[in-house]
Parts: sequence; C-alpha cells; structure tokens
Amino acid sequence: MIRARVLSFAAVIAVAALPGCSDDSTTPNTKKDGGELEVKPLTYDEVVVACAREAACGVKRARLADCVDNYYRRYVWFGQEMLWSSIYRCVNDAKGDCGVIRECLGFKSKPDSCDKNYEPHCENGRAYNCDIDARWVQAVDCKRGGLLCGVKAAGTGKQAVCGGGPCDPTTFRGECRGKRYFQCSSGALEIDDCVARQLQCRDDSVGCEGTGESCLPAGPQCDARNNNLVACVEGYVMRRKCSDVFGKKTCVAGSAKCRGNGTECSASDFDACDGDKLKVCLDGYSRLIDCPGLGLLKCEPTTYGATCGAEQVY
Repeated sequence: MIRARVLSFAAVIAVAALPGCSDDSTTPNTKKDGGELEVKPLTYDEVVVACAREAACGVKRARLADCVDNYYRRYVWFGQEMLWSSIYRCVNDAKGDCGVIRECLGFKSKPDSCDKNYEPHCENGRAYNCDIDARWVQAVDCKRGGLLCGVKAAGTGKQAVCGGGPCDPTTFRGECRGKRYFQCSSGALEIDDCVARQLQCRDDSVGCEGTGESCLPAGPQCDARNNNLVACVEGYVMRRKCSDVFGKKTCVAGSAKCRGNGTECSASDFDACDGDKLKVCLDGYSRLIDCPGLGLLKCEPTTYGATCGAEQVY
C-alpha cells in the first residue's frame, strides 16, 4: 500500500485528535513468517523480582530499575524476549539459591573471574563475555531463545551477542523478516523487534518505521489528549501510546518521552533498606520488595544503595 500524502508534524498532531532467507546454519529459530517463536511474556512483577534475585546473587546494576529497563529496552525491543523470559523464569524458580540463579544467567555457580582483556567469543551456540560489573565470565545460551551467536566490534573491543548470527557488513545491508528487522552490526546480525516498539517493518532499505501517515522529519511531541508520543520515524508517523509501554508511563512534554508518571520518588534515588525489605523507585513510585518472601535474606545496604541479601556461593 502506497501512502503518498505527506503531512507536516503540526498537522499530524491535529489529525490525531479526529475520530477515527538462508539455511538453518545462519538463520535463528523463528516462525515461518519470520516472527519470533511463541513465548509467554513475563509480567512486569516477574521481571522486578527476577532483578531483585539477580542483584542479591552478585549480578548488580546501579539500581533495580536499571535492570527492569534493560529487560524491555535491550531484550524485548531487540529480539531477545524469548531468551530472557526463559532465563528470568529460571531465576525465579530458583528462589534464593544463588548457585542455580547464577547458572540460569550463564555464570558458573562459582564464577570464573575475568577482566578487560577477556576475549568475547561464540562457542556451542553460547555468547561468552566478561560481565563488566561483576567481572565474571558469562556464557548466555542463545539457543534457548531460538537465536544464534555472533561477535561484533564494540567500541575498542568486541562483544558476543545473541541474534541472527555472524554476518558480512560489506554484503548484508539489512532486511525485514516478518515483523522484525535484521541488520548487520559490525559483524553480527542484530534484531530490531519493530512491533515491540509500536513500529512496522515494510522496507528492507529502511528498517523499522512508523505505522501512520507520511510525514516530514521532526522531533517527537506529546499528544496529551490520548497520552501518545508522536514522532516521524523513517518518513511515517509513529504514535506510541505511553500507557502501553512497560510499567506506568506518561508522555512528558518537556522531554517528549514516555516516562514514569509517579511523583513519590525520583529515578536518581538509590535503592535503600526499609527494615528487611528493599525499597526501590519504579516509574516514580516507591515500592517495597519483601526479600525474605522471595526466599532471600533481609535487605543489606551496599556502597551505593542496597540489595536483598542471599546465601552466597564462593
């Protein structure tokens, strides 16, 4: 379908108010239409408690909210939802057993240490990297998410990633496979899940694009009437309903982004202990996580914040 009518961005906002392939060795395990294999998505709460368990067992991020954001913005949006849903279900099934939790995440129960000189690589379908925070060797099994391992250039080094496998950037430009866009990123095929970001994949030369009318390039704006973030993405209008984004989001006019709609706390607040419970800030709302109720030990202060405690395995 050709959409030839080009609208200015102001017109787009106004209109919104009206009614209205390769072989098995190089192709990840997907459905026939190119979409990702069926997987029951994790609930938001399942992601939150998995992040609490992960941090308790030594795989820490600055804040629990950072781990939650990573799940959606790095994993779900970029074709790894099945993989990390499987990993985090394994983490939650392990309750408070750090040995099992670490193995779910791709570490050994007593992890091998590593440093900046570690060489990322692929081996037997696993992506081997050095976790820069824990300084432990991590081997993520890409196959459990129907994906392939590839190594790409990253900054001054390399990174092993789960996606579409290795590629040659001089010959592979990018293509739509079903609702996802596969592009060669410095030697490894990365997957952009267009639908997860409320976009579509229609043109191999473009990638993910808006689903609405044709538009002229312009920065994002908020349409407060229906809590939409409106932007011109690759020549077509994107209307991202912030309330459908993970967590509790609203479109913030000053930043023109979907951000947490709560006012109880700030995203810059560090996690803290409230008795045995872990107090975190998610989308501007304070939330208490019952550490003992998750099979973990009582909350423990750390140098920068706090985590639930756990019986460590060393």
